Amino acid sequence: MGSNSFIPGFEDQLVGHKAGDEVDVKVTFPEDYQAKELAGKEAIFKTAIHEVKAKELPALDDDFAKDVDEDVDSLDELKDKIKEELKEQKKSEARDAIEDAAISEAVDNAEVKDIPQSMLDDDIQRQMDQYLAGMQQQGINSEMYFQLTGTTPDDLKKQFSDGAEKRVKTNLVLEEIVSAENIEPDAKDIDAEVKNLADQYGMKEDAVRNALTEDMLKHDIAIKKAIDLIVDSSKQDAKAKDTKAKDTKDND
Repeated sequence: MGSNSFIPGFEDQLVGHKAGDEVDVKVTFPEDYQAKELAGKEAIFKTAIHEVKAKELPALDDDFAKDVDEDVDSLDELKDKIKEELKEQKKSEARDAIEDAAISEAVDNAEVKDIPQSMLDDDIQRQMDQYLAGMQQQGINSEMYFQLTGTTPDDLKKQFSDGAEKRVKTNLVLEEIVSAENIEPDAKDIDAEVKNLADQYGMKEDAVRNALTEDMLKHDIAIKKAIDLIVDSSKQDAKAKDTKAKDTKDND
């Protein structure tokens, strides 16, 4: 709420109400609404307000810093920690950009036979399921989502269809590299991955092992190792080109 992403007038009618209120929100669908059967028609959404939040800006002092992060003792320490985290974030984004470029080049250069439609359909459905599950976690079921956004399941399917071939092709290329290079994660790899996931999501390592099977962990690790090989190969190619260009320039 508050993003103005729903039907015009929907959010305005919730202003002034408190938690526990049930509100009948009356709206008129726009004439150009994507769901033609609803265009221009009036509708009533029975809405329950579960919680109301207001932003209150606290004083920027040491107490605030301790509330934000229990591992710091002062505001200056919090600022330094945030600066370091931002640096790491930029490094991570740079690494991701390099990986994406290397993978994209490898996939574009790979010879992949015609991808079965069933694989594309599976990928599209998986993307849709994950997206709608995310909406469900926000309290918006699929029926409500399509009503509020004025879209249909076919619209959402088309949205994820556009990148399906590239996604599936990428997975096939990475799987082929894993097979060709005989990449087989060992126990140390699994332990390191479990620790990484536990740190990343604030979970205990046992909880991670219970949530993911060993085969799932091995698969994810193998794919990461395949990506590392692609990136290393891309860097070596770039270095070789730079060396060749420099030699050519020196000989001129």
